[in-house]
Order: sequence, then structure tokens, then C-alpha cells
Amino acid sequence: MLNYTTGELTFLDGSRLWAHMPAVEVNERLAAARDRDWALLPRPVAGGEITPVCLLRDGALCGVWLYASQPGAKAEKQRAFLLKRLQLRDPCPDTLGCFRVQCPFGEVDVSTDPYTGQAAALIRYRV
Repeated sequence: MLNYTTGELTFLDGSRLWAHMPAVEVNERLAAARDRDWALLPRPVAGGEITPVCLLRDGALCGVWLYASQPGAKAEKQRAFLLKRLQLRDPCPDTLGCFRVQCPFGEVDVSTDPYTGQAAALIRYRV
């Protein structure tokens, strides 16, 4: 799903997101968008779905939030599902703490909301 060299995200339906992708390629309605966030419909991945929220700056993709789309699942299950898709090992499974992974394209920040249990990963691309 995530290429750790380029930062490209590939989903089972063939859709892709990549570093500095032009806004119009994310969604046709974003042709004039320069700075905004855009939630996409959940995308299929092995074992379920992940909802991407695209972060657009200066008309290009600068980052993507990935949310585990498992309504009602406990925080541990959502986090494990998301980390498995990202091929990451959880350094703090007991506390569900935040952590960061440095990559050639930028970084991946993983967090779990302590109130809702929602697991998320922020993929940030270097300028």
C-alpha cells in the first residue's frame, strides 16, 4: 500500500496518491483548489477499508491522513489494522502512544485518539 521510498499510496481498486500530486488529479472538482483538505471515499485495502483525507497546499498534495475504517472496533484493533496495512511494527502497543517514522519522501506519524479510539496515520511529503 505505501511505498517507503517514494511515498506513493496504492489501493486495491487501482487508485493512487503520490507526493505533490496536482489537486486536479486528486479530484476534478479541486482544479482551482490551492489550500484545502479533501476527504475521499473509503478505499479498499487487504482486510477492509482505509479513508484517506488529502492535504493540499499550493495546488498539490503535501500529505495524507489515513483513518482505519472499522466503525465500532476497539482502538487496539483499529491501530493493528492500520499498522499492518502500512507494514509497521507498533513500538508502544500497551500505551497506544504516538510515534514517527522518517522516510526518504518525508515522514509517517501514527496516533490513536485516547477519547474515540480512532487510529490514524499522517503521511507528510517533503517540499
